[in-house]
Amino acid sequence: ALEQHADHVSLELVRAAAQLLGVSEEIGLRLLGSHFVAVLEANDNIDFISSYGRTITDCLRNVNELHAAYSGTGAGRRSSFPTIHVRQMDETKLHVSYSSSRGALLAPLAEGVVTAVALRVHRQRVTMMRTTAEAGYDV
Repeated sequence: ALEQHADHVSLELVRAAAQLLGVSEEIGLRLLGSHFVAVLEANDNIDFISSYGRTITDCLRNVNELHAAYSGTGAGRRSSFPTIHVRQMDETKLHVSYSSSRGALLAPLAEGVVTAVALRVHRQRVTMMRTTAEAGYDV
């Protein structure tokens, strides 16, 4: 079962795991995001995510709805979810904005989740590139 911990506890665990793996904390957070999706898949919860869109673009556009639905449940009531905005730039590029009460702290984790959902659910390979912070959003 998924269990929620205070941010400082989770970050200490990520730091320790990253050190053991010989990677940066940022890469450790990306790996944790990817692992989160693997846990969903192992527990047969991946279909729930796939119901939010046939493509990663549609899924990202609906992720705020998913977070709102989860925030009304047990552990979700204690959670602070980011807000995602998606804008189609051209046929192959999206502009994804991420806003969180934690600032950019967990943006790498979100990157790991997005790339894993794209691959595991939508069979799409995506590359994410962080650009700048705009109007409170880590883009």
